[in-house]
Amino acid sequence: MAEGSKTAEEVFKKTLPKLINTLWKDPLFTVVTATLYAEGLITKQELEAIKTKQGVERGSEVAFKLTDKIKASDDPTACLLTICEIFESDDVENDTLKKHGASMRESISNGTTATPQVSSYPPIVAPRTNPNKLSASDRFRRVSDRLVGSISSCLTTVSGKLNARRLIAQELHDEMINGCDIDSKKAAKLVHAMQNTLYAHANPETYLNDMCSALKDVGEVPITDIVNELQCIWLYYTEYIPTEQVVLLNSSNRAP
Repeated sequence: MAEGSKTAEEVFKKTLPKLINTLWKDPLFTVVTATLYAEGLITKQELEAIKTKQGVERGSEVAFKLTDKIKASDDPTACLLTICEIFESDDVENDTLKKHGASMRESISNGTTATPQVSSYPPIVAPRTNPNKLSASDRFRRVSDRLVGSISSCLTTVSGKLNARRLIAQELHDEMINGCDIDSKKAAKLVHAMQNTLYAHANPETYLNDMCSALKDVGEVPITDIVNELQCIWLYYTEYIPTEQVVLLNSSNRAP
């Protein structure tokens, strides 16, 4: 670990007191805990136990429970980034939590201890930048829901293509092949993992480019259409291509 860098647990602990003072208040408490439960970050039993607490104490219970989850996670950085994503989400819609989420995301990005999957491709040359440019993770988020639906029917092939390029962990690939969940749920987990990798990756544009290439290799038209759209979003936000030209590019990139 580089000198001065912090672990995901250390980054979260630094924000802990501020979170405790925010999380206990309704309706925020109800929305946040429901979202954490939906994302698998707290169990039903843990949620019921937290609800028995009153006032600031229940905010403390939530915050320390998340600390434990980060500490116990196989990938603490990804776990913290998932928490940041929840805090920054439109569903939660709280300016204070958005600020804390963004601050923690910046801290872990500047000194992450996670080791991203190494790409076999050379870095992309940085294009001329639009002042309103979206990050790679933001652009991916725009198509992520539809991508889940399109890969569910060919999950084994998609996972294999990504794993062959070392874009996902072997453990995740094994889960996609042998896991007991239904394909749609596994597809959602796969897309979510790719989203988290984009957040933490040292070269997110390179990772996204490699991901698009692997997804095109699957050879399924719905997936290819989504990838083409994603790449057109990239062109639009980096090269000032007019909207009508983006539409033409997307149409010309469709499989015959």
